[in-house]
Order: sequence, then C-alpha cells, then structure tokens
Amino acid sequence: QTDELELGFIDPQADIAISDDGQYVAIGNRDLSIRILSADDGQSLRTLDTSQTNPLHFLPNSPILVATRLNNPLEFWDVRNGQVLEPIVTPDNLIIDISSDGTYVITRKQDNLLTLQNVRNGTVLFDDKQVHLSQVNDAAISVNENVMATAGADGVVKIWDLGDREQVALIRAHNNGVEQVALSPVGTLLATSGDNGVKVYDFRPFFN
Repeated sequence: QTDELELGFIDPQADIAISDDGQYVAIGNRDLSIRILSADDGQSLRTLDTSQTNPLHFLPNSPILVATRLNNPLEFWDVRNGQVLEPIVTPDNLIIDISSDGTYVITRKQDNLLTLQNVRNGTVLFDDKQVHLSQVNDAAISVNENVMATAGADGVVKIWDLGDREQVALIRAHNNGVEQVALSPVGTLLATSGDNGVKVYDFRPFFN
C-alpha cells in the first residue's frame, strides 16, 4: 500500500523540491510565487513572492530553500518563517552541486564558468572562474577533504583545493567527455562516468 498525499492542482511545468527532513514541499509557479506546503498533510503554510521559481533546491538537512532562474540571482529563503536570507549570490544559470553540509553552492554560467560560494558566510571562492577550456558538465565537493572536482567535456577531471583555490590534480578520465563526477563524503574516492563507463579513483595520488 502506498500513502498518497493530494496537493491539489499543480502546474505540470512547476518545479518541486522536498526538504531532507520530509517536513516541507516547495512548488514554484509560473506567476513567480513559491507555495510552501506541509509534507505531512498538504496544508498550505505560506506563499513566497519571488523573481524566480525554477529550479528549486533545499540545502541538505536544512529548511533553507534556494530559488534560481536563468540570468537571475539566487535567492535563499527560510521556509519556516518566509524570510529571505543574505547573501544573494551574483547571477548564474544553473545549480551544479550543493555540498553535503549545505555550506557550499556551485553554479555554472554559460558553459564553463563556475561560481563557488559559501552561503553561510557569503564568501565567494570562485567568481565566474573558467575551470575548463571546454564545457563543464558537472562538479562535486568533498567537505571532509576540502576539495572540489570538476568534470569537463574534454574528458578531464580537475581537483581544486578550496583553501588556496588552486588546481591540485588533473585526471584524464574519459576519451569523449566526463558526464558526471562524485566524491565520497569521507575519504578520497572519486567516481566518474563517460563514454567508456564508470571509473573509480583514489584522487590523492594524482596531486601535483
């Protein structure tokens, strides 16, 4: 038996996000409003008026909702009280990754410019940084190891130290582009996917 919660009519093109604790459902509407509902009973808790509604993400293990839209700034909302939070990052196109502790957000502008921001204190580590000559397909963060991995259409994975913000390793992972990259939350394992399947590396031996 499957429990089903009826939320009423939802625009088929609406973006939906659920908080990690299962308490909140966020629905972005084309009228530039975001409905916050209780995931327990479907009750409407509040409506957020915003300049962008798609896509929506909850920060991991957090009631903070991130809203973004093409060529608009990110907006951060505390869905418990409807308050918009600072900081608001500079305009970017697409959220690529949110760190497991909800501290860092990576966004991509155009094809190969990344912005990496600590959303808890407002520090911008990378500001529209060109991390690959070709398109950036994916990125991931290991908070434990304090590194970011970026995956390029050039078949290369680059590892970046978040402390000094420099590239510390380069891995030629695939022939025709790296589509996805993931970092283990603990330890130094890196997984990539591309034209010749999935590969797993210990990235430390590749350090410069």
